[in-house]
Amino acid sequence: MTSFRTWFTSGAPWVWLNAAAVSASIILVVGLLTLIAARGMGHFWPSAVYEIAYLGPDGEPSTIIGQQRTREAVRATRLRESGLYVAEGVEKVVRILLKTGNRDISGEDFRWVLEPGIQAIAKPRDLVVLEREEWGVFFGRVAGLKQDGEVVETRNLWADFQRRLERTAGLRKQIDRLEDGEIGSINYRLERLRLAERKLELKGESDAAAFTEIESEKRALKGRYQELESSLTELNRSIRRDTVIMRISDGTEAELPLSLIIEAWKPNEMGLVQRLGHYFHNVWR
Repeated sequence: MTSFRTWFTSGAPWVWLNAAAVSASIILVVGLLTLIAARGMGHFWPSAVYEIAYLGPDGEPSTIIGQQRTREAVRATRLRESGLYVAEGVEKVVRILLKTGNRDISGEDFRWVLEPGIQAIAKPRDLVVLEREEWGVFFGRVAGLKQDGEVVETRNLWADFQRRLERTAGLRKQIDRLEDGEIGSINYRLERLRLAERKLELKGESDAAAFTEIESEKRALKGRYQELESSLTELNRSIRRDTVIMRISDGTEAELPLSLIIEAWKPNEMGLVQRLGHYFHNVWR
């Protein structure tokens, strides 16, 4: 008993408790990071895109294009309570969550479909996935290209689309370099000069030479800024030159500016090596 009291009062139990708490915290953090990585890294894999002929519970036929995200079995009573028709005698129905994209057109990114309503399912090789700066991904088929509002005649539509997309990516890099580089630097230097001028005013500086030097430097910077702004205006005009015409699931067409498209790929045409290359490219980016 005396030895236990001595060990307890020595502080050793608290050392072990602290060590256990730190170990538990590390395990929790590592587990959380592993879960995030497992869920998040899968986002970069070029999943297959399906084209589904679907007969809805209301009897309305439609064509849906999208990627399968998950599937689950739900009780038929739950579906009936939500207003969906399910045949009598059926206890469970499998439903599939599809990522349908095209949020700017349909107003939704995902859609549940009931497996009994699937009439046909295919993986056409010409289906395209577009990664965009706005509105998320877009699914469809490349139906044409426009340059300055005029339809472009081309022998290889996909190859021409990729070339124009590469051109747009190059222009986007130039714009980013201008905005984040020299233009940003000029704005910073102009702000420093404004503060320096204000500091002289607060100190009651009467030497006009100090103010003249600041004004001279400001004029030079503003002149360079106007030159860069003119270049930036031209780059922005140039990057808006091209437009792609996409045909979506219902057969209608939508025009998308290439300036908002980051990347385009055909996942159903990719082999394993191409998929791995695409995956690691996106993870690195």
